[in-house]
Parts: sequence; C-alpha cells; structure tokens
Amino acid sequence: MASAPTAAAAARRAAAFTAPVYSAHMVVDPEFRIAGVNPEFEAATHRTSHSLVGVDAFVAFPAAPGGGWVGPARQRESFERVFQRGRADRLWALRYDVPTPDGDAFVRKVWNIVNTPVVDGGGTVVGVRKQAQDITAHEELVGDLAAAVESAEDADSLAIDSDTLARVVSVMPGIALSRRDALHENAHLRRALETRASIEQAKGILMTRHTCGPDEAFARLVDLSQHTNRKLADVAHDLVAEVAPQHPRP
Repeated sequence: MASAPTAAAAARRAAAFTAPVYSAHMVVDPEFRIAGVNPEFEAATHRTSHSLVGVDAFVAFPAAPGGGWVGPARQRESFERVFQRGRADRLWALRYDVPTPDGDAFVRKVWNIVNTPVVDGGGTVVGVRKQAQDITAHEELVGDLAAAVESAEDADSLAIDSDTLARVVSVMPGIALSRRDALHENAHLRRALETRASIEQAKGILMTRHTCGPDEAFARLVDLSQHTNRKLADVAHDLVAEVAPQHPRP
C-alpha cells in the first residue's frame, strides 16, 4: 500500500505527462488519504493544505446534512473506478457541498471533476489526482439546460439558443446533450450504489460466517466469483438473498 508521500511524489512525476483539465487539484492515496493539494484547491474549498494532507478525504469533506451523501458517494465510486480500471473518470455537475473552516456549516458547491490515475515507475496506480472546476455560479444555467433536455422528446426537438449553448460549452465541455445520456447516467449511479450495498452486505455475512476481517471477506467473495465464473455483484446479491429469509423483519 502506497503512503501519502509516495502518491504525492508520483503525482509530481505524472504531471509532466498529463495535461491538467481544471486548475484545482487534490491527490489521494489508495486509502483515500489526501496526499497533496494546490493553492487553487485551497481557495475553492476554503481550506489549507496543512489541515488537509494526511486526512481521509471523506473526513475532511464529509456529507452535508439533508441528503448531502450523494456527492461523497459518487466521488468515492469515481475514485474506486480509477483505481480499478487505471483510467480517467469524469463527474459532471456534481453537487458536493464543502464545510466552512470552523466546521459549523456547509457552503453550497457544484463541480465538474476529472479524476485521473497517478502511477509509479512500474505502472501501478498509487493514487488519484482529482481536478475540479467550481461551477456553482453556473448552477442556474445547468438546471435550465437539464430541464430543456428532460422536456425534449428527442434530439431533434431539443431547442437551445446559441448564447445558452455557448455558455454551456464553456462550463461543461464535451457533455452530450441528450435525454438518453442523462437517463443512462442516472441508471448507472443507481446500479453502482445498489452493487456497492450488496457487496458490503455480503462481506458482513462472510465476516460473521468465517470470523474474519473485511479484507479476507472480500477476498473470499472474489474467489467465489472467479470459481463460479460469475460477476462479483451477482455473487454478492445471491449471498444476501440466501441469508435474508433467516432474518425476517419484526
């Protein structure tokens, strides 16, 4: 497991080969500890590197009350995809509020994010570099665009004036303006959250059954998936379904 300094050093090497997309950067290690941030990230989040480096990213930036868990959940899923696949992952118009420096309140924030892998000399992913663009000031524009996309019957009936389109392109470069893509993203998020929940429940079952820790439980789940030639999510779902009748609701 790479340490925070290792991830930060690898990030500096990778910077020479990977052109930045957005100016605010944060690097996390495989345990999601913050290995480093740049001044632009400090300014965007109202935090200092001294208060962030070495801290779990989801402790430093926890879920806001009142449904604020969605932003951290999607960010965690994106980090995991980068570590697993070794390629960049994008999050468009992500609502992820940040705590005030005193921690007594949250500041509303909406972001475009690109998470890219940080690799060592041997090609192993040792961290993820989060590149973030604060688009909170454009939230109303994004909302209007989403409403237009949702109300359109198909791509031909999607009517957006040239000025609005120019503003959208500047804020959300490369985004596909189609209702189908929006629905696909929502469906993907639901599947990701459901899959994660099933896997965590299955790990808990195996931890109880074999008196082991979470890492061994996950290894057993992966082994079962490989031996049965089935997807990990399907194996986890069946295991949870098998045990569920034994614990009826009161």
